[in-house]
Amino acid sequence: MKTSESSSTKIVGFDILRALAIIMLMIHHSEVYGMKLFGVSLEGLLPYFEAILLGIFFFISGYFAQRSFQKQGQSGVSFFLARLLRIFPPYLFALSLYMYLLEISFKQRDLIIYLTGAHFLFTPNYTKPVVTIWYVSAIILYYLIFGLLLSNLKSTKGLIIGAVLVYAAAYAIHQWTGLIDERFYKYYIVFLAGILFVRLSHLSKWLSGEQILPKFAVALLWL
Repeated sequence: MKTSESSSTKIVGFDILRALAIIMLMIHHSEVYGMKLFGVSLEGLLPYFEAILLGIFFFISGYFAQRSFQKQGQSGVSFFLARLLRIFPPYLFALSLYMYLLEISFKQRDLIIYLTGAHFLFTPNYTKPVVTIWYVSAIILYYLIFGLLLSNLKSTKGLIIGAVLVYAAAYAIHQWTGLIDERFYKYYIVFLAGILFVRLSHLSKWLSGEQILPKFAVALLWL
């Protein structure tokens, strides 16, 4: 009975975070940054607001990716394919709406890159960047990387070491070739943090339970 209540509380807590992130996303894509508060422009809040709302989405994705991996015991390939089948059809639909409603056109090479969802690897140096849908390509890449890491590295220590090595390799590739969007490095750590909150039970207990909003306020202050 106690376990059931704990699980329920966790779900409610994450629902609150999702709702908050969605509200922040709507505000972020409005004209709010063009406004002034007591004569001070709100434009300076843009990078912080963006980092917080996207950080919430990436953290939750990492958290539930780890929970799903533990529950189903999938291999890295099956884990990645299951998530790809879930998010790719809506992504293709969104991409078609962007092209039709916003009249965004692509060169043939760019279109192929976007249809495969690989644009996070090639923007902004090798293909045309498109606002918003980069998130889907980023989450696909994280699912691929951490699906392979989770299936091959069973210990938390091994996972952290493997994640750091991948991070360093990705940074080196970016420096040498210009591949991989720079946002990869910022949200990679947040996605990994979501995974670790499941694997390290005392962190998971701190996240769940009562007073989720005060705890989230502390997390925002830390961020």
